[in-house]
Amino acid sequence: MKILKSIGAILSVFIFFIGGMVFSSLVTSVLGDFNVFIRYTIGLLVQITICILGIFLASKIQRESLSDYGIEWRKSDMPKLLLGLAIGIIAFLIVCAPLYLTGAYSLKTGSYSTKDIALDFLMFIAVGFSEEFLCRGFLLHRFLRFGPFKALALSAAIFSLLHLANPGVTVLSLLNIFLAGIFMGATMFATNSIYTAVGVHITWNWVQGAIMGIPVSGTTSDGYFVTNIVSNNTLITGGVFGAEGSLSCTIILTLLSLLLLGYAQRANKLKYFQPAM
Repeated sequence: MKILKSIGAILSVFIFFIGGMVFSSLVTSVLGDFNVFIRYTIGLLVQITICILGIFLASKIQRESLSDYGIEWRKSDMPKLLLGLAIGIIAFLIVCAPLYLTGAYSLKTGSYSTKDIALDFLMFIAVGFSEEFLCRGFLLHRFLRFGPFKALALSAAIFSLLHLANPGVTVLSLLNIFLAGIFMGATMFATNSIYTAVGVHITWNWVQGAIMGIPVSGTTSDGYFVTNIVSNNTLITGGVFGAEGSLSCTIILTLLSLLLLGYAQRANKLKYFQPAM
C-alpha cells in the first residue's frame, strides 16, 4: 500500500506538471483578444497553480503538507527570491564571459524590444516556479530520506533527464543541466529557501535567451542581443544547445556549487534538509 501511494503521488505530480504547461498554453491562446501582458500573466498563474495543485494532491496522498516539500511563503523569502534573481544573472554572465572574451562567441544588436524582454520574463517566471517546485521542491524533499547530498543529486539527475528531448542535446549538455540542478539546489541549501532557486532559474534562462540571444537549453531564442557562434569547437561553444552545453558552463557551475555547498555545510544550513526521523 505504501508503494502504491508513493507511485500515485509521483504520477499525480508529473501529470499536473505537464497539464499545467498544456493548459497554460491553451488559456493564453483562448485569450487572444486580451492585452498580451494580461494573457501571459494569466497563463503563468495557471501553470504555477496547476503545478502546486499536483504537489498538494501528492501531499494529501502521503499525509503530508506543502511545507514538507519546502513550498511555503515566509516574510524572509522575498529577499531570498530577489537574491536568487541577482545570482542567476551574475552566474550566467560568468559562464558566457570566457566565450565572448576568447572570440568563440560574437555579439551584435538583436531584434527584441523592451516589450519582448518583459514578456519573456513572464514566461520564465512560469518555468522557474513550476520546474523548481517539481525538482527542488517535491523530488528533492522526497529523496531526503537518503540524505541531503544524495537527494540533491537524484533530483538534479531527473531535472537533467527532463531535457533529454531538447534540440541539440549532447552528453555534455545533459551533464551541465545536471550541474545546473545541483547549483540551484545548492542555493536553496545555502539560504534555506526554495525561492532562491526559483529566482536563479528565472534569470538564468531570461538573461540567456531574452538578453543575450543564446539558445535556452537548445531552444532557439531571439534577444535584445544576438550571439553568433564563431568557433567550430562545440565543446567550447555548446553548439546549437547554447552555452549550457559548453565546458565553460561545466567548470563554472561545478565551482559555484562547491562554494555554495561548502558554505551550507560550514554554516550548518543542512540541518534544515535532514531525513525525517
